[in-house]
Amino acid sequence: MKSQKNTVPVAADPREVDVVNWAAGFSITLILTGLLTAWAGEWAGQQLPLVLAMMLLAYVLCMLAVVDVRYGILPHMLTSTLFVLGVALAPTFGHGYGMAALSGVVAFGGLLLCAMITRVVTGKDSLGGGDLWLVMGLGAWVGLAGLPFFLMATAVTGGISVGLKRWLTQGYPVITEHEAQRFAFGPALCAAGWLAVMYGDWYWRIMDLLIGPAA
Repeated sequence: MKSQKNTVPVAADPREVDVVNWAAGFSITLILTGLLTAWAGEWAGQQLPLVLAMMLLAYVLCMLAVVDVRYGILPHMLTSTLFVLGVALAPTFGHGYGMAALSGVVAFGGLLLCAMITRVVTGKDSLGGGDLWLVMGLGAWVGLAGLPFFLMATAVTGGISVGLKRWLTQGYPVITEHEAQRFAFGPALCAAGWLAVMYGDWYWRIMDLLIGPAA
């Protein structure tokens, strides 16, 4: 008689503190943080406070991304830290404290509304609670002016994420709905947030170029 294989992942529901401790020193987290910090340094020039703030953002986002890929969760202790840092460091990016907090709430509410509409139309949940809290944290970093670019970047990175999922699973004809839902969307949101923080003002520059001549 063959022994029955255990199909339940060993770390299916790990404690958040253990997950965060694992991600904090994970080599990929450190490598990605270094690369993103170098990118931010080129973008920010000699503005050391801005580079240090971007390094913190890169570190938290990389931890969130690797945790979501590995465990399929976005720990609240990281998403809440992201929000607190976004508000606390708001002046570094030219935002007010209240405006940063409001931006996070607006981003959360907007995505929640979209998720509710999708739920009504399709009968399926399109986003998890962790995604909503991650968007709230990122909203505090990008500010109200950066939200339009953040939404566009999310659409692009989300599309790439879906395409990547299809490419990776095309050789497997039998994929359960549960397995399909386990595909992490957090990294796409993290990438969109990073791009929005760095290049969010491009949206309004483009709008000025398009609307200015017409006006």
